[in-house]
Amino acid sequence: MRSVSIVAWSNIKRRKVQSILVILTMMVSIVLFSTSIGILQNQNDPFEQMFEKQQGSQVVLDFDQRHTDLDIFVSWWKSQDEIVDVITYPYMMISDSIVHNGSTKSMGSVMITERVNHDYQTDLLTFVEGAKKEYPGENEVFIPTGYAYNWNIELNDQLIISLNGVPVLFNVAGIVVDPQYSATLTSPSRIWVQDSTLKNYYTDVELHQSLVSIRFHDYSDYETLMTRYESDFGHPFFGFIYDYDFIAYMYTFVESIIAMIMLVFSIIILIISIIVIVFTITNGIRADLKQIGIYKTLGFSKKQTTQIYVFQYVVLLFFALPIGLFLSYSLIRLILKQLAQSVGLNSISPDYFLIGIVTSIVMLFLIVLSTILSSRMAINIKPIETIRYSVSEKVNKKTNISLAKLKHMNVSCMIAVKSILSNLKHSIFIFISVAVLSLVFTFSFNMYHSISKMNDNLSMWGFDASEVFVTTDSKSEAMDYETFISTFANHSQISAISLHGVMVDASIASQDDISSTTALGFVYGGVWDDIGLTNIKGSNPLNNDEVSISYLTAEKYKKSVGDQIVLYVAGIEKTMKITGIYQSLNAGGWGFRVKAESVIEIDPNYDLPRYLIKLNDNEDVNYFIDEFNALHGDIYTARSVKDSGEINVDQIVVMIGLVSVTLSLIFGVVSVIIIFNFMMMYIFDHHKEFGIYKAIGMDEKTLRDSLRIKIIFLSCLGVIMGIPLALHLTPVLLSLFINNMGLARFPFEVNIVFTLFVFPLAVLIQLFSVNIATKKLKSINLRELIVD
Repeated sequence: MRSVSIVAWSNIKRRKVQSILVILTMMVSIVLFSTSIGILQNQNDPFEQMFEKQQGSQVVLDFDQRHTDLDIFVSWWKSQDEIVDVITYPYMMISDSIVHNGSTKSMGSVMITERVNHDYQTDLLTFVEGAKKEYPGENEVFIPTGYAYNWNIELNDQLIISLNGVPVLFNVAGIVVDPQYSATLTSPSRIWVQDSTLKNYYTDVELHQSLVSIRFHDYSDYETLMTRYESDFGHPFFGFIYDYDFIAYMYTFVESIIAMIMLVFSIIILIISIIVIVFTITNGIRADLKQIGIYKTLGFSKKQTTQIYVFQYVVLLFFALPIGLFLSYSLIRLILKQLAQSVGLNSISPDYFLIGIVTSIVMLFLIVLSTILSSRMAINIKPIETIRYSVSEKVNKKTNISLAKLKHMNVSCMIAVKSILSNLKHSIFIFISVAVLSLVFTFSFNMYHSISKMNDNLSMWGFDASEVFVTTDSKSEAMDYETFISTFANHSQISAISLHGVMVDASIASQDDISSTTALGFVYGGVWDDIGLTNIKGSNPLNNDEVSISYLTAEKYKKSVGDQIVLYVAGIEKTMKITGIYQSLNAGGWGFRVKAESVIEIDPNYDLPRYLIKLNDNEDVNYFIDEFNALHGDIYTARSVKDSGEINVDQIVVMIGLVSVTLSLIFGVVSVIIIFNFMMMYIFDHHKEFGIYKAIGMDEKTLRDSLRIKIIFLSCLGVIMGIPLALHLTPVLLSLFINNMGLARFPFEVNIVFTLFVFPLAVLIQLFSVNIATKKLKSINLRELIVD
């Protein structure tokens, strides 16, 4: 064994550059593979630790007491043996702009919620900033971490919030971890105020909504109790249900997407790494034919010959493992940092021991297996043959390509074409590796572009395409629906107007032996096509008995366009015809869309609080808003949808950007290593041929140009294959990742500039590798070749 280790170490030392490149190849494989596994394993840990520590309520029911008596409702839940505690929090939804330290800005919809007097054993708050106390004081607020980080709110900041038209100054007394509402993606968020604060500004009739928080002894009883509730009350619960699964989903959504993407590409990297190692070993064997023949003459067995290469590459793996695992650990911490901050952790220490063990075992198995398979060539080498001729018949395959057939080309092109055709395996792999590189670049650039353009393509994400929404400040002076529409329908800047509201007293009734589902109803008036509402199947409703349902709703109830579905609309059971199926991230992908006229037909006084306005093309949104507020600001408030903050994708864009950069860098490094190795192999294998070219008068520049032409040609072919493949596969792959989140088809947008930039970028990366590798041509010595 000592002799095997000596030879292996000698090989490593003689080929330092190649050994370093193999270590780098292994290292990036380790980083990507272990990072993806690490995120998948650890993404729920910070949330679960926080939720258990703060004894968060696993279910929060958004309750509207206009349809069910609140006391009866709460009493029923408290009477159930499976329940630990039930707490009722009155709240008021606020969508108006907030004045933050003197600056007025739209900060999304928030629920101004009273932190009621209660002996809190559940729904505890953790203070990240500020003095710990159970309740906010007078004119004080507690802000959840996610909302604070999104809008740069700090301790002791001043917020002026309009409560029923009255501007009220609040001081930020604490930045807190709210078990259910601290995720940065959660919208609307929840701001805590002192008990009875809302009663100072709203009547009892206006304060009809509450959040009912329920803590279970065992969360697995949740479905049983909801079935029991429907049986006892005679209908499903009306209102949005914020359950534990959905809460966890909001906290870990971005990390889940990142992990799945990285896992897919880590497998590709592993395959490429194995192929690189196989070719590197093959290269080493061809370069060491004489030495291998000598070793065999001295008594090395077939087993020992194989052990040389196994030992050599296992040693390189042991160099790569600690560096790769360390980088992976740091990357996992970086990706999970956003989640850790939102749950009140200054840092996070992922459980990495098992990940390191699994990664080490997988890598060791793959390296040993690939080394054994690829070193079989050395076993078949005949000692006398290699010592005498420095070549083996097993590895010396002559080519029939004649330069005379290529005489119409210049010399560099002739050599390049001969190289491509006489080494098809190498050429095909270079072509495939460049295709994969361009695929990853195209995937990363356009994935990031699609996410970053989400605000400009909201209809495909399940939202409408309105640019302005108008809320009523003075209901006593406001116009009725018909008057408002007729007043502004012919406005020169307006393309479409729609009455809009979110219906919480809605549900999908049990049918066809499938249980009921609590889901929001999204109410729209006017012509839906004009306001930008789209469907992936069918069309928008035209009649009052028609409805469009979400993709997840259709999947659960096995419904398609033209089918009938039983819904609760405004608390009334109604059978409606499905005209369309839409996809949406809104409300977790569940729900349905119904015409405003349908709701008004059931309840003429139903509160539909806002109008949506879509402007004509090229109209200035801010100019329209300023003009509208100047004329009607005493009754209505107009705001930009884009600037409102209700749909906040900044965190998603940042994290997806991190993934895009990481993937691109990793594959770029791997590509440099691959091409360098392959050029080195080619030069090793054909050093006599290059020596002959030098002997007949060719200079080094001509030979290097031939290899550059070869790589440019193969790179162009690879990019031509990789870019279209990426444009086809990216939406398919991303659709698979987010299918259970409500989107059947990922809204993929191609950035032409980024995509075209992939072409020169991929080619330049290959040229960079070739320029380094071809310096080896200088070391080809004619005198040594004559001796050989």
